[in-house]
Amino acid sequence: MRIHADLQLEDIPGRLVNALAPIADYGGNIVGIMHSRERVVDGRITVRLIFDVKNEKPLKMLIKEWEKKDVYIARIEEIYRRVEKQFLVMGEDRGAKINELIGEISNLDEVNVSDLKMISREKGYAALITVDAGETKTLERAEKILESLAEKILLVKGV
Repeated sequence: MRIHADLQLEDIPGRLVNALAPIADYGGNIVGIMHSRERVVDGRITVRLIFDVKNEKPLKMLIKEWEKKDVYIARIEEIYRRVEKQFLVMGEDRGAKINELIGEISNLDEVNVSDLKMISREKGYAALITVDAGETKTLERAEKILESLAEKILLVKGV
């Protein structure tokens, strides 16, 4: 599971390393870290972390460890991973097919048309559709819908 945490640490040398070490101790992996020493509130700095842990058990142990080390947890939440794919669609009907495509994809659970860029001209259109989903299998269902409706359009997958 991927976790986003905002920690508040005392602005004392060694506190950052002291707070990060337990992540590795419990089998975690740090993906990103950001902190600014320029903003100190009540003698503490905020550190933003993104890290991976296997499941909730090591996360709970990590939280207990931080509490022992006087690390304040301002925020901690799981980040849900999304997979994304782009499709380039071109056709001659001035974009009417795009509304049908987006409608069909939007009816799928856990699938989102996250971006749409479209150019329409007298003789046709081109659209770049970005679709995201919670897992690859769900994204593949969206791709099958695009393929099935691709009678009079040119569909380029995985741009």
